[in-house]
Amino acid sequence: MLREEDADILGVCETHLDSIGNSRVVVAGYQWFGNGCSESQCGVGFLVKRGMKCKIIKNKHVKDEGRCILIEIEGKLIMEAYAPVECASAPKRDSFFDDMAEEIAAISVMDRSLIIVGDWNAHIEGFFIY
Repeated sequence: MLREEDADILGVCETHLDSIGNSRVVVAGYQWFGNGCSESQCGVGFLVKRGMKCKIIKNKHVKDEGRCILIEIEGKLIMEAYAPVECASAPKRDSFFDDMAEEIAAISVMDRSLIIVGDWNAHIEGFFIY
């Protein structure tokens, strides 16, 4: 799919894969940048087309079950996050989102644009389009 669509980047959530250049991740023409999670499926990462200038800015465990990875690709900042599951305690989820807000605030101080993607483990009821 990546090659067929000529994708530059693919974000991945709920993975056990970790470490940069993980040898278990073999996708011809792409390199893995990840933040795995051995005890559950809360890891995040990116497959980035080889040859693109890419570096990890932050790769962290954000409170309890959360994960966050921030990379710079070709001068653009992209953050991927995995929030604690919806059935997690309110303090655990609140703590995760407080940490994420601090991370985002630190980036906005750098006066840089930021793309944020991820698995927020949210349930939305009564979604209406007006």
